[in-house]
Amino acid sequence: MELIFRKSWLLVGHQSQIPSVGDFLLSRMGEDQVILSRSKDGKANVFLNTCRHKGMRVCRYDEGNTKLFFCPYQRLVVRPERRPEGGSRKGELPPSPSTARTGA
Repeated sequence: MELIFRKSWLLVGHQSQIPSVGDFLLSRMGEDQVILSRSKDGKANVFLNTCRHKGMRVCRYDEGNTKLFFCPYQRLVVRPERRPEGGSRKGELPPSPSTARTGA
């Protein structure tokens, strides 16, 4: 796995799959799950689907549209540009991603 997936370019998705700001989809890079997302500046971003602190998944939907992702363990908010922000107050959760396109 290391020789194949860590030393070459990998296709995780196509920009047509995330046409609008906030669109995202889950993909894989070898054994790692990644999020392909479109940020406010219109750029496509790819990052690991894990919180930097505890390794919790920050996205539980296969695709959709959201302004942010968050760690359910420590409530650390992660923007699609992969900029972590401080945790929210106890009991205050960020909104869930829209599942309008997924039908979930």
